[in-house]
Amino acid sequence: MLNQAILFMRIILFFLFFPIVVFGQKTYKGVVIDKENFLKVPYATIGLCKENIGINADENGSFTLQSLKPEPNDTLIISSVGFLTERIPISGNSDSNLQIR
Repeated sequence: MLNQAILFMRIILFFLFFPIVVFGQKTYKGVVIDKENFLKVPYATIGLCKENIGINADENGSFTLQSLKPEPNDTLIISSVGFLTERIPISGNSDSNLQIR
């Protein structure tokens, strides 16, 4: 009987906290492009200031950055060797298909 009560409590806790985990995430997808010649910038570094996370773009300049705790009015920082560092303000409801030049 005690094992059933513990199992029941675990199931209730799971369904109680599951929506928080699912809806609290934000994914930023995009591509980094050179604004002068419109070529994709491979291996650029993309990061979020307030959350202090980052990722490198692939060889095609594409990236997917998963934010576990999205901060309102955060700043996306993009840097690469040979290019000026860009800072782009983003809000919590920003488009997740970004084209960064």
